[in-house]
Amino acid sequence: MAEYGPGDTWELVLANADLALYASKAAGRNRVTVYEPGHYADTAKRVSVLDRLRAALDHGGLALHAMPMVQLATGKTLGHELLLRLEDGQEPYLGPAEFLPEAERSDLVLDIDRWVLSTAIDTLVRHPDPELRFNVNISGRTLEDSDFGGFVLDRLATAGVAPGRLGLEITETAAVTNLDAARALALQLRAFGCRITLDDFGSGFGSFVHLKHLPITGIKIDGEFVRGIDERSTDAVLVAGIVQIAQGLGLSAVAEWVERPAQVEALTRLGVRVGQGFHLGRPQPLAHVLSAQPQPPNGALSPRLAGAEDGARS
Repeated sequence: MAEYGPGDTWELVLANADLALYASKAAGRNRVTVYEPGHYADTAKRVSVLDRLRAALDHGGLALHAMPMVQLATGKTLGHELLLRLEDGQEPYLGPAEFLPEAERSDLVLDIDRWVLSTAIDTLVRHPDPELRFNVNISGRTLEDSDFGGFVLDRLATAGVAPGRLGLEITETAAVTNLDAARALALQLRAFGCRITLDDFGSGFGSFVHLKHLPITGIKIDGEFVRGIDERSTDAVLVAGIVQIAQGLGLSAVAEWVERPAQVEALTRLGVRVGQGFHLGRPQPLAHVLSAQPQPPNGALSPRLAGAEDGARS
């Protein structure tokens, strides 16, 4: 909503109403927002962020960091979640919480998701160790891209990468908002052998109902249930229920926000086998992680064959 005052042109009023529209979306949608001068500054900032992201995408200013997913009983790293960073050398520094929401309000996020996916696959080709596995986060906007599933399968087939080495993570909120699209993508990629994980599980209303409709291979237990699991019996009861259901459905379960040893002990008692969090390993530049990977000996299996059996079991 924008005020139409004496001397205002219709172009100005329409522009102000448009700024108020974006403010409504940023505040959670389904509301009315009256235009204020501060909305112009917010929009100017949003445009500036998008300009930086476009330039970074075109000129190599995006980077990936890798956060390990760790077997709690042994400390062995089973895979890495890839996290996007903006490293364009410009000030101010923008973290993911500052630039990702802006990208997701535009079509630019579709190109960014494809860049992340392509970079992950290219890296798996260069490092054929079957134990090197990546999880890639997919935005809600990309779920609406009907061509994305085919793009992933074409890239995997062309690269000859065992599908089980690649996993896609979809937040529960995005999946519920785009349930039909999430189901279609999960069916397409799981049939090919990719892993599909429902991220932040438990954060949405009716979480368990969604398990009936989404053909996923695993869940990530929302960190809100893990944060106090060694201190509050309520969290332990809820996590125990999630684990039991996951096991009954043949799904893997990963606990997020593992930040201290006592959480590891509590999660292990409840049957959680895998976790991630600062206690288990902080995100590192992907290049650092790759430098620690063993190099394949001469005559090693090709990327297409290496890990194929593991991928089929994932």
